Amino acid sequence: MGFRLGSRRLLLAGNLTTILVTLTLATGAYGVLTGATERTRLDVRGTVDASAVSAGYDILVRPKGSRSAAEQSTGLVQPGFLSAVQGGISPEQWHQIEGQPGVKVAAPVAIIGWVVAYATVQVDLGALASTDHPVVVRTKTTWSYDNGASVVKAAPALLYITPNPIRFQPPSLEPGGSQYSVVVETRPDGSEVGFRAPAPVTEKVDEQEPTFLALSTSNVTAKNGARSSTIVDVPYPFPFLIAAVDPTKEDQLTGVQEAMVSGSWLTPGEPKMRTFGLGSGGDTQPGRPVPVAVANQPYLQLDVSATVDLFDGPEVTALSREGYAGELPAAFKGPADRTLPTLTANASAAYRRLLDSLPTATSDGDAQTRTILRVTRTSPLQLSTASDGSLTAKGFPGFAVGWGYGTGLPGAQGSAIPPGGDDTAFRTMDGYFAAPDQAPPTLVKTGVFDPARLPNARSLASLPLGTFSYSAPIGGDPASARALGDKPWLPSANVWGYTQPPPMMLTTLDALPAFADRQLWSKAAPAGQVLSGTPPIQDNPISAVRVKVAGVTGVSDLDRERVRSTAEAIAAATGLDVDITMGASAGQQHVSIPAGTHGRPALTIDEPWVVKGVATRLVTGIDKASAALALAVLIASGLVVFDATFATTRARRRDIGIVSALGWRARDIALGLLAPVLAAALAAGTLGALIAYLTHQALGLPSQPVTVLVAIPAAVVVALVAAIGPAIAATRTPPTMSMKPLASTRGARWSPRATGVASLALRSVTSAPGRAVAALLGAATATAVIALIRTVQTQFHNRAVGTVLGDAITVQVQGPDIAAAVLTAILAAIGIHHVAATEAQERRREIGTLLATGWSPGTLSRLLITQALLISVFGAALGAAVVTGITRWVFHADSGGILTACAWGATLTVILSILAATPSAIMAGRAEPISLLRVD
Repeated sequence: MGFRLGSRRLLLAGNLTTILVTLTLATGAYGVLTGATERTRLDVRGTVDASAVSAGYDILVRPKGSRSAAEQSTGLVQPGFLSAVQGGISPEQWHQIEGQPGVKVAAPVAIIGWVVAYATVQVDLGALASTDHPVVVRTKTTWSYDNGASVVKAAPALLYITPNPIRFQPPSLEPGGSQYSVVVETRPDGSEVGFRAPAPVTEKVDEQEPTFLALSTSNVTAKNGARSSTIVDVPYPFPFLIAAVDPTKEDQLTGVQEAMVSGSWLTPGEPKMRTFGLGSGGDTQPGRPVPVAVANQPYLQLDVSATVDLFDGPEVTALSREGYAGELPAAFKGPADRTLPTLTANASAAYRRLLDSLPTATSDGDAQTRTILRVTRTSPLQLSTASDGSLTAKGFPGFAVGWGYGTGLPGAQGSAIPPGGDDTAFRTMDGYFAAPDQAPPTLVKTGVFDPARLPNARSLASLPLGTFSYSAPIGGDPASARALGDKPWLPSANVWGYTQPPPMMLTTLDALPAFADRQLWSKAAPAGQVLSGTPPIQDNPISAVRVKVAGVTGVSDLDRERVRSTAEAIAAATGLDVDITMGASAGQQHVSIPAGTHGRPALTIDEPWVVKGVATRLVTGIDKASAALALAVLIASGLVVFDATFATTRARRRDIGIVSALGWRARDIALGLLAPVLAAALAAGTLGALIAYLTHQALGLPSQPVTVLVAIPAAVVVALVAAIGPAIAATRTPPTMSMKPLASTRGARWSPRATGVASLALRSVTSAPGRAVAALLGAATATAVIALIRTVQTQFHNRAVGTVLGDAITVQVQGPDIAAAVLTAILAAIGIHHVAATEAQERRREIGTLLATGWSPGTLSRLLITQALLISVFGAALGAAVVTGITRWVFHADSGGILTACAWGATLTVILSILAATPSAIMAGRAEPISLLRVD
C-alpha cells in the first residue's frame, strides 16, 4: 500500500516527465556512442629503453603485408630490408600520412631497383701503340670477392694490335652468309684478313673460351692534332641500388645537405629531355635525365688482378697471315715472349673513376656509364627460424633470365653478368630492359654525399633502418671469420647474393616517370619470353615512409604516447603496416649461410639486425576518451534526475512529514520516492535501446546487442545514483521541520539587496541555492566538454596527447564525440528548464502577489529568464575554469586558444539554457494572479 501511495502522491507529473525524457535521450545516445566509438587502436607491447639508439625517425610505414616471416616471428628487422620492398604505397597515401595530426616530417622512399653502371680498369699500352708490326697482348683476369673467399678466373683475353688499318664488318644478312661480326685488317699489299669479333653478349664471366679482339694502333695514336691515348679500358661493373626520395622531406629528416662533399643536393621538379654526346664525332643521343646524388664510397668488395703477357714471335706472324675464325692457336695458350707488370684494381679505385665518368648538368660523361638499359629488382631473403632463434638463409641456383639473357632484348645486348653474378642466389630477380632507341633513362650526377657527415651518422651506422645506413655482418665462428679474412663481409656485384648495400644513388620522385613508361620498358619473364609494356615502376611506387613526430624529444611517457597516437592515426587512416622505431636497437643475429659456387664455404655470421623496442598491433575496442565523453552524457542526465527528484521531495515535504509522523518507516518512504523514478528509468532505458538500435541501422554502424542493450542498465543505474541522495535526505527530515516554509534564510543573509530585476534574480538564486546546484553543474559539464573538444580540434588537429598523474593519454575528436558534446549542452538546457519550471511552481504565490501589485508579465518573465541566465553563466564560468586548468596542465595548450574555445562552449550553453527557460517564464507571466494565490 505504501508503495502505491508513494507512486501516486509523492511524485509530480512534471518531474516524472523530465526524468523520462532526459534518460531516454541520454541512454539512447549512450547506446549509439558506445558502438560508434569502437575504433581501431594501435596496441603497443614492450618497453622503450632510455639508452636505445635513435633511428633518425619515429615511425616506419610500409605496404600492407610487407613484414617478413622472420620479422613477424622474432620481432627483428633485417638491415637493408628496404632494397626488397618494391612499392605498395601510393602518393595519395603518402600525403594522407603527412596530414595526420602529430606528423612533423613524412619522408617517402621508392626503391627503383639495381642499375649496373661500369667503371673502367685501364690498361696502358705504352710503347706498343707505336709498334711497326703486329703483336698480341694476353691478359688473364682474376676477380675475387667475399673477402677473397670467392674467386672467378676469366678465360684469357687476347688483344691483337696491328699498325695496319682495320674496319668492322657486321654479320651478313644473306642466306648462307657469316653470322659473326668480323674485324677486317688491310695489309700494306692491299690484301685483307679477317678476325672474328667477340660475341656481343656473354651470359657470365667466361672461364673456358678465350676472348679475341683486334685493334689498330691508329685508334690509340694522335690524329689531326688530337691528344694521343694509349689507354684501353676494361669494364668494371658496379651494381647501384637506386631509390627515389622527396628532396625536401629527405633533407628535413636526415640533414643530407650537410653531407654533400661535392656538387649539390637534389632539387624537386620533373627533369626535361636532353641530348648527350657520343664521343668526339659529334653524334648525339637523346636521353631522359635522371638526376642522382651519389654516395662517395661503393659499399662493395670486388678486387681484380690481371697478368699481362706479350707475344711477338712467329706465332703472331702466322696469326696475322691466317686470321682468326674462332679457333685460337695453341701457342697463345702457353708461355709468352715477355711478361708485363700485373694490373690490380679494387672497388674504391674503380668507383672513383666511375664518379668522374658520370655526366653532370654541364658535361655529357661516358655513354656506357650514364645510360640505363637494365633495371633489376630482387625479392626479400628467404629465411627459416630454428628453435633457438637462429636463422638459416635459403640458397638456390640463380636463373640468369633476370640479367636478360635469352630474351632478345636490345637493352640486354652487350651487358655481361657481373663477375660473381652467377653465384648462389638468395633472392629471386626480375629484369626490366629499356629500348636504347627510345631515349632511355640517363644518369646525371648532381653531387656526391658522404653518409659519415650526416648529423646523426653514428646512430644510423649502428641502427640500419634508413636510406644511408649500412652495417656489414662478420664471421660468427672462428672458421667463418677466417674464411672472411677476419673482416666484415661486404656485398659483391651479385645483386641476388645475401649481402646488399644501401641505396648508393638517390634520385627524385619526379624522375620516376622515366621508369614507368610502358612504351620504353619490357620485362624478361622466367620462361625467357618478353613481356612488352612492363616497366619496373608501376602503380603505388613508394616502398616506405619514414615519419618524424612533432614534439618528441626523448623517450618519456609523453613522447611515447605522442608516437603511439600518431602511429595509430596513420594505421587507421591508411591501412598500411606501421611500426614504431622509437626504442629500437641493434642486436647480433646468428645466420647460417650456404656455400657459394666460387669457393666460399658455408658461413655462420653475426649480423646487426634491428630489434624493435616495442611491438605493435591493431586492436578494436572502445576509445577511452570517447567513452569518457559518453559517460559525461550520463552524468549530465544524472544531474537533471537529481534535480527532478530533489524538486519532488521539496514539493511534497509536508506529505512526507505527515506519513513519517504517522509511523511510516524511512525505508518505505525512500522506496516510495525511488520506485517511480526507477520505473521511469526502466521505460526510458527501453526506449533508449530502441532508439540506439534504429540509429545503428540507419547509419550503418556496427550493431552489437551489448552496445544497444547497455542503455537499459545505464538508465537504471543513473537514476538510482542520482535519486538516492534526495530520497534518503527526505526520509531523515524530522516532521516538525517539514512544516516550515520552503524558502531558506541562510542564503538571504549574504544575498544582495534587491534593487532591480537582476539583483532580485540573484537574490532568488542565492536564497535557495540547492535548487540551482544541479543545473549549474550541468552547465559547467557542458561548457567544459564543448571547450575541450573545441581546443583539441583547433589546436591539435583533432588529436591531443598529454599526461595525467604520469600516465600519457590521447584525446581524439571524431563525429560521435562532437555529438556527445552537443548532447551535454542539450541536457544542461533541460536541467535549467526544469529549474525555471520548478521555480515558477514553488513560488506561484509570490509570483501572483507581484502580478497583483502591478508587475507586468514581461518583467516577471524577464525575472525568471534572468535567474536561468545567472545559473548558466555561473556554470559556464565554472566549466571554463576547469577546462582551462586541464588543457593547460595536461596538453600545454595555448591560453588564447583555450579562452576562445571556452567562450565558444559557454555561448552555446547559455543560449540553449535561455531558450529552454523561456517557455516556462512566459507561461508564469501570463498566469492569472487569482489562480496563483489560491490555496491548494
